Amino acid sequence: MSAFNIRDATLSDVPVLARLIAAFRDHLNAKVPTGSDIQAHLPRALRDPGIEFACAWINDEAVGYTQTRFLTSV
Repeated sequence: MSAFNIRDATLSDVPVLARLIAAFRDHLNAKVPTGSDIQAHLPRALRDPGIEFACAWINDEAVGYTQTRFLTSV
């Protein structure tokens, strides 16, 4: 039986998130963001209170992520 877990991502998850983001980019056959762009901007995005990341894990392996951006709305 597989252990499935979803939790908020932290700065220690940057390598995992970077890999997942790059894999999604590649799935879309996109050229951007580059690996360097991801590495440069991801730590800042994780510290931004208006952005939340979560990682999905199966048996301690990251298999997916979400990125939610919060904007003021009326």
